[in-house]
Amino acid sequence: MKFHVADYQLRKKFSIDGYDDAVPDAEWKPDTDRDKNLGKRLPVGWSKFYYTLYPGRYEPAIVYRNLIRLANYVAANPGMRAPCLEIEAELIELTEETLIERDGRKFVASDYEHDRFDHVMAPGWVSSIQNALVMRGLCRMQDVCPDKSRLKLIRELAGAYRIINTAEKRLERPWFSWIDEDGYIWFDEYPTDESEPSRVLNGHIHAVYGLYYARRHLPWPWVERFLQGGLATLRAKTHCFQVTNNINRYDLRGGYKPDYNPQRTIRQQRELARLTGDDYFDEMADIFARDLAETDARRGDKKRGRTRIKEPPY
Repeated sequence: MKFHVADYQLRKKFSIDGYDDAVPDAEWKPDTDRDKNLGKRLPVGWSKFYYTLYPGRYEPAIVYRNLIRLANYVAANPGMRAPCLEIEAELIELTEETLIERDGRKFVASDYEHDRFDHVMAPGWVSSIQNALVMRGLCRMQDVCPDKSRLKLIRELAGAYRIINTAEKRLERPWFSWIDEDGYIWFDEYPTDESEPSRVLNGHIHAVYGLYYARRHLPWPWVERFLQGGLATLRAKTHCFQVTNNINRYDLRGGYKPDYNPQRTIRQQRELARLTGDDYFDEMADIFARDLAETDARRGDKKRGRTRIKEPPY
């Protein structure tokens, strides 16, 4: 299926979100005693925020943060490889409990209802950001500790990008890739059963990052094509998220929903400029920063912190 593709010469090595250097706290040591709660043995515990906001128990972002820390810890402490791999195995077991398979491709699914106010995500919903975060963590582990079974899971998670929906030929769930009316591909954070996806800027960017790291281990033409396709979408559509003198839009569904974390939008545009060498993204970062500075909006309690739970659920 055709979609617009960019031709960026991307940086060969680029660390986003501490990918290459995030490590556990100095006092942390790997503990493989399965009689103890996993949440108390991880470098980063499950967040109270997540379990307060959602009834679901699987948090891909925390899985990602733990996997990159485990990988970087092993890189600095090769003698700790075995216990760290045991902890990774527990995280993979949790991940596998969430997976939905379609045509040999796998989606990280959420088993709870998510009310997004303008539409409800029914249990079993999938998301580009969920696949991307888990895939990125696994890719970092694969950098440090190559393993065929992990590589297979990376391939299956990446393969989900290839199930593409369009307005003309709408697919049943699961899917998160979408081609819009202008021929640009989106990796949707909240793909719905209706014909219109959410097109969340943050979620699409995270999915692009997922493909960027996956291409180290999946050196196939389709991976590069989808990566460059996602970047072409950002080059053509990022301006659509701007709201003059106000916080940028969170997504492109009908109605204005301000991004709950606009500083992230600015940071991601700077990252994309460094990754691609394209000044357009720096220009968009400047515009978003100017609009944020000029608005009187207050994030207040929308700026949610993430704290460790005293008694993690698992």
